[in-house]
Amino acid sequence: MGSQSEDSPEPPKKQGGKRRRSSRHRRKNREQSQGISVRPIDNDEFELVFPRKVRMFSDDIEEVHDMLAHEEWDLAVDELLWLLRECRELLEAHQLLGRIALFQGKLELARAHLGYAYELGLSATGKNFTGRLPFARLSNRPLLQATYDLVQCLIQLDEHDLAHSVAQQLLKWDPSDPLRVRDLCDPA
Repeated sequence: MGSQSEDSPEPPKKQGGKRRRSSRHRRKNREQSQGISVRPIDNDEFELVFPRKVRMFSDDIEEVHDMLAHEEWDLAVDELLWLLRECRELLEAHQLLGRIALFQGKLELARAHLGYAYELGLSATGKNFTGRLPFARLSNRPLLQATYDLVQCLIQLDEHDLAHSVAQQLLKWDPSDPLRVRDLCDPA
């Protein structure tokens, strides 16, 4: 038999005649199964809680914000796409890619990313969620911004009924309307 290279994983240990998965593998599966959730912060106010894997990429997202501040669009897009390959639940990456696409006039691409971020939010809150997700909470901002941008995108795609429906959900999440989605739907 040949010797194992340093890169080869150790074979799983046997326990009671059965192969036992390493604790690292079990931990990885548990992390992957945890999705975005909400937790109460005050009365009927909630904030999004992201799985550990999402939080691991916070420095990378900060670098993307820096790239965007310096108008390094292509570099930011490449970084965001890499981040999504690593973690599909990185809601802020979808939000940023959708926003970039929206500003570049790539409406179908914007709709895809923004819609995915919106769906992550709907999944996190669940069907019967009646609480509020205030924009003042930093963890809620990517979802609320993605939802606002999705409304803009749908209006540009002449999907006004769907835009109105998404805007209504945004207003349920934060009735104070800090992004002024009412102005988008009911321009004066």
